[in-house]
Amino acid sequence: MLEDLGKGATFPYSFLDFSTNVAMHSETNADYILAVTHALWHHASIGQLSQVPEFVRERVSPLVTNEAQFLYVCHLVGPFLQRFLQERPRCLQEIVIELYRLLEKINREVQFLHHTDTICDFLYHIKYMFIGDIVKDEVLKIIPQLRQSLQIRLRFMTQSVKRDENS
Repeated sequence: MLEDLGKGATFPYSFLDFSTNVAMHSETNADYILAVTHALWHHASIGQLSQVPEFVRERVSPLVTNEAQFLYVCHLVGPFLQRFLQERPRCLQEIVIELYRLLEKINREVQFLHHTDTICDFLYHIKYMFIGDIVKDEVLKIIPQLRQSLQIRLRFMTQSVKRDENS
């Protein structure tokens, strides 16, 4: 299924709007897999959900070779970041590090990233809403390996999060 994403002349946006796709009878297997996975993970115990980082690292990551697949993985794990933060922060760290490794991988394998701003916005959202500077050391190793456009957009990723002492 991941192998089919990103092939063809146009960027496959279908998996980003399941409701519209169903209403238009244009849903794809990728749409259904994303929906079913979210349903399963939503009802999983935290013990079961704790296996997600390993699943992403060992089973999903080797299949990711393009931007569409990377975005699909972001859509796969994104809704569960808050739950990981609350129940298994270590799993959250592992997932975030794997997302950066995947970004580095697709950065090497594709000539151009069409959604650089969206990817960077998502990574900043993760940093400021969930992870802070916990994965800073790993991020510092990966960002210099990325193309210039990503380095410029992610330049604040390695700056410390300042906390307001009055709150």
